[in-house]
Amino acid sequence: MHLDHVRPRSKFPADTFDHHNLLLSAIDDISFRKLIKRDVFGGHARSNHYSKSDFIHPIRPDCQRFFHYASDGRIEPALTLSESNKRKAVYTIAILNLNAPLLINSRRRWLETLEEEIDQLLEMPAALENFAEAELCLTNNKLRPFHSAVRERFGALGERVIRQHCIHITSDHETPL
Repeated sequence: MHLDHVRPRSKFPADTFDHHNLLLSAIDDISFRKLIKRDVFGGHARSNHYSKSDFIHPIRPDCQRFFHYASDGRIEPALTLSESNKRKAVYTIAILNLNAPLLINSRRRWLETLEEEIDQLLEMPAALENFAEAELCLTNNKLRPFHSAVRERFGALGERVIRQHCIHITSDHETPL
């Protein structure tokens, strides 16, 4: 991983060490990973582009409400958004390339596996809750992949599990990936 500056250092040098401006990137070195341009996402895709009025900051407490995770792996603006907020979601998805083919495929596979397991546990509420806790709470001080998409899939159960069992998880520690 590497540190990503939400507000680019080149345009906001005073924010270089502001901890509210620093995020861990999901990938460290795109050349090492041999990613082709269309698969580059996050801060690597955004480069120096940034619009304070349009960008949905990934640690904003309510950032998850802007997005919906489709079963095919795409991330979309949530249907309930106003036109203004929909524009912000579209901008953020585009600027971070959150629908990079690499992400779409990985997200789709992850969600398919998750949904199969949820379907098998629907008649066993305690087991389903344990599964939600395992998927949504920190494991070795880390979130599992595609946390926001998984959280959305668990719905009200996921929110309750997070409140009751994931004492260190709040919506202001999430990314829309």
